[in-house]
Amino acid sequence: QLLLFWLLKRNGVWKINKSDVVLSQIVEERLRGFIEAGDVSWHVQRSDLLGHWEAAACTPPGAEMITACASELVLSDNNQFQLKFWGPGGRAPDYDMQGTWKLEADHILLSSQDITHRSRVVWLSNDQLVIETHNGAGRARYERADQVDDPAKPVSVAGE
Repeated sequence: QLLLFWLLKRNGVWKINKSDVVLSQIVEERLRGFIEAGDVSWHVQRSDLLGHWEAAACTPPGAEMITACASELVLSDNNQFQLKFWGPGGRAPDYDMQGTWKLEADHILLSSQDITHRSRVVWLSNDQLVIETHNGAGRARYERADQVDDPAKPVSVAGE
């Protein structure tokens, strides 16, 4: 259980309106609704994104017109990324992307073959990352597929 505070802003000052003890799942859903409303943004740390992420059916960055059956995103500490796709018939390497990535505030920029795909982080926790294309046409919900014990430890991209 978590201690939850309701805040309100009066005369430029944040004040506690009320508090309650609630289940962590309820707090997470309330926070998710608040964040996904679009008028707030995440303070994203680069180290929080490093690693290996997997998604079920979604529209990954760079695939605004395609819904993949699954995708795998690897963000390495040396600014390299790999994005692999699966379709109804299995792996779809023709759609795979690799290149460089960087973080600008709450946006992830994936650059591949002179094209940059910009996605906004709409949810981030230790084991989940949800990103949405800048125009809102695509959204992907990734689950962490590895454990990053030490954020300073570099994560390598397969094939390096």
